[in-house]
Amino acid sequence: MKGAASVVLETGDHPALLKDAVTTPAGCTIDGILELEEGKLRVTLIKAVVKATHRAGELSSRSKALLSIKFIWPWTKARRAASRSRRRLRR
Repeated sequence: MKGAASVVLETGDHPALLKDAVTTPAGCTIDGILELEEGKLRVTLIKAVVKATHRAGELSSRSKALLSIKFIWPWTKARRAASRSRRRLRR
């Protein structure tokens, strides 16, 4: 897939043109591809990628929030504790 994607990006051609260029019109590969398309695999794959991308965005937002709580708060608490200790030592 990476190679095919690279060719599409380099040439700017539609992926269907690449598919037509590398498959025999009445061959085994095109029959397999057509069977996958009849089973709506293309639509299912597109939906899966869209759903995963959406979920990744949600998790990224959530993890950023958790990171700020997990790493900033302890650091802030430690800083406050150190500040209190310094004040006590000054007395």
